[in-house]
Amino acid sequence: MSENDPGERLAAATPATVPAIGLESISLVENPTSEDPEAIKEGKFYERGRLEAELRGIHQDLDERKKYAKSIFILICCWLAAMFIILLLQGFGAAPVFGHYAFRLTDAVVLAAIGSTTVNVLGIFIIVINYLFPKREK
Repeated sequence: MSENDPGERLAAATPATVPAIGLESISLVENPTSEDPEAIKEGKFYERGRLEAELRGIHQDLDERKKYAKSIFILICCWLAAMFIILLLQGFGAAPVFGHYAFRLTDAVVLAAIGSTTVNVLGIFIIVINYLFPKREK
């Protein structure tokens, strides 16, 4: 067999001739000090790409936050308007509203509607505020 035969090289590389490498001999290079201009250029290229992707993500988050904040504001306004109409109808419930039908709710239903609306509006408001203005890590 010739020297360039892969079979000979594989047979020659037995466990006795291969040096043992332990985990302690492997170390992580924190800051490689490569003076290779191509490596520096490539590192800057990938760093710039990462920063651009991060910036696009931040802009997308801001756009989505604006959209959802507007939607939730409209929802809360409609919810409060509906409660106002219910209370208005309850207050004028003795008068016929739709022809001969009078609007009448029991006191327990009115109190439950007012209480649940207050809790829901405040809860949604707190959730939206925490989402729009997250606590920054110091």
